[in-house]
Amino acid sequence: KYLADAAALTSLRNLDVSGGHFTDVGIDALAGSPLLPRLNRLCVPTRNVTTPALERLARAMPPRCRLLLREADVPRRAALADILG
Repeated sequence: KYLADAAALTSLRNLDVSGGHFTDVGIDALAGSPLLPRLNRLCVPTRNVTTPALERLARAMPPRCRLLLREADVPRRAALADILG
């Protein structure tokens, strides 16, 4: 949540938080973060995150941003592919 609210990271373009311990709260914070529209690449963990939270993040992603999922199984990737195209 602190990272998602950080206003001083204006030059950030690639964010890899795949080694973090995220839950739905953290993923939702990233989805609503002012950082998200600036990103070209976002890598997130999926171990403790529900599919609906990942879907909310995918819907919030800017069109040019690439979403990379760590530890995601095939059904979850398929659900997100429908959103991301």
